[in-house]
Amino acid sequence: MKKVGIIFFVILILAVAGVLTFSFLGPGEASKQEYRLANIEKGNIKAIVSSTGTLNPINTVKGGSQLSGIIKEIYVDFNSSVKKDQVIALIDPAFYEAQLEQARAQVLIAKANLQENHKSITAAEAGMESAGAQLASARATLKEAELKYNRLSNLEDSAIVAKSELDGVITAKDFPRY
Repeated sequence: MKKVGIIFFVILILAVAGVLTFSFLGPGEASKQEYRLANIEKGNIKAIVSSTGTLNPINTVKGGSQLSGIIKEIYVDFNSSVKKDQVIALIDPAFYEAQLEQARAQVLIAKANLQENHKSITAAEAGMESAGAQLASARATLKEAELKYNRLSNLEDSAIVAKSELDGVITAKDFPRY
């Protein structure tokens, strides 16, 4: 009988332990699930997944600009999807417009300087022509003085020409007036 008493005592302890475990842990998650009844409808199935963590893009492209300046408007937000040839920002054109106007003014100044240089070249060419004419005139005056000297020097020996006239011809030949 002792054996039956020990078995009965072990069964009693296991039963008490089971009741205590059930009362502390509760009936379990499966018994808390709720069911909803609804009519059958045709439609899209939506799956909602909740998660935590960081999302990373599959493809990342670093972009840059060939110009720099103050951004006037931005058309996209951080991590926005963009397409080829899509305008994403507008740089304030005031600086570049000022540079354009300055370049136009420099072109006008260069054109004015070019016209002034053409006038200077024309004046220099006229001065060269004038100097050429003066040189031709001086050569003609010298030639005339040489001819007169040659003619009168032959007549000096015959005393037909006055000595003072011959001196004037020599002076005109040696020191022509240009």
